[in-house]
Amino acid sequence: ETRSALDHTPTIRANAVLRPDDQPTRRTTVARLLKDRRLRRLPGHRIAAEHLLTDGGGHYTVLTPAEITGSAPVDSHRIDRAVLLNTYEHAYFTEPGDIVVTATPSFGAYVDDEGLSVVAFSARVLRVRSDAEHPVRPRVLAALLRSAATEHRRVSGAVRSARRIEDLLIPDLPGDEAERYDTLLADIARRTALLRQHAAALDDLTSLTAAGLVDGTLTLTEPPLVRPSSDS
Repeated sequence: ETRSALDHTPTIRANAVLRPDDQPTRRTTVARLLKDRRLRRLPGHRIAAEHLLTDGGGHYTVLTPAEITGSAPVDSHRIDRAVLLNTYEHAYFTEPGDIVVTATPSFGAYVDDEGLSVVAFSARVLRVRSDAEHPVRPRVLAALLRSAATEHRRVSGAVRSARRIEDLLIPDLPGDEAERYDTLLADIARRTALLRQHAAALDDLTSLTAAGLVDGTLTLTEPPLVRPSSDS
């Protein structure tokens, strides 16, 4: 099914061209987006290490800086419902579309599409204000912040970014361009998920075949002859 979806996916095109000189890009920052009430900022929670479950138990996903920077897969840390309600009674859950960011130990930005997660300090949440005159698109903001942080590290030569996330300079794309970029990012994310599923299936095939050959339960035969299609 995954292979079929990959085979029938049309070629992706960014349709990116050089911007005309007479159409300069407006710039903004997270600080400006907060001031203009296009974003809300919510702090992460200081969760004790002994309350973070890593054995697949617990009721709620905890997003730590490790998940946000990509050094650990999402769902690596969870927390029990009773512990959360009794020990962290003021904790909030993420909402779909929340952008979780961190600058420690390195920059990371993650869009929580599902919501109902708990964010652990030093990560924090940037929540889009949907009632703003020009609402921010979560995927677009996260992608632009990642690129701006990478460029800042490249120019400054610093291993750890000294610039605050709130001060990173990013383009404030017009609504139609932001919509097109959001569509492109969604398509890229869908294709990436398909490729990961395909890679996981190939890993399973490799492991299962090797295990069957080792324990003697499998043998390999000649593959069936594939006849050319009659309409080719």
